[in-house]
Amino acid sequence: MRPSEPDPTVATFLFDVPGDLVLMGGPVVRVDVTTTGPDVPLSARLWDVAPDGSAQGLVTRGTYRIAGAGPARVENQLAPQGYRFPAGHRVKLELTANDAPYFQASNVPAVATIGDVELVLPLLEAPATPAPSAPTGPPAATGSTPSLLVAPRPGGTPGARDGVAGAPA
Repeated sequence: MRPSEPDPTVATFLFDVPGDLVLMGGPVVRVDVTTTGPDVPLSARLWDVAPDGSAQGLVTRGTYRIAGAGPARVENQLAPQGYRFPAGHRVKLELTANDAPYFQASNVPAVATIGDVELVLPLLEAPATPAPSAPTGPPAATGSTPSLLVAPRPGGTPGARDGVAGAPA
């Protein structure tokens, strides 16, 4: 665990968690990306951040390789996890084109520009409180508000419904 600190090389999105959320499965990141080079990696890291930002723990991560330059809509499922986000904490999503040393850095210079972002968290059951609030903190370098969707996992609580926070994509 280390303090949550801003990283200027990463697009960062923070979402408040008003009530306990139990992640059960692989979170899905949907994002519009424009790249200047072929074969660009896009890595996503999902963190649990303490209310005061004094500590954060890595929940899951994943990397997607974008083939070809230009715009693309990427949908990438991160590694499945069973994890509880306590009330008052924040969900932090980081998107980066360089996740070295976890993932080999690309040897082809390129820039990735991030657009509309959606994070889907498969939950064990529907939240008892409203869905997480719209993102807090400084916005990433995008022209839109990211969305966080929470959805019961398949076979989860009957009658549960999706909760949506932030602006629709």
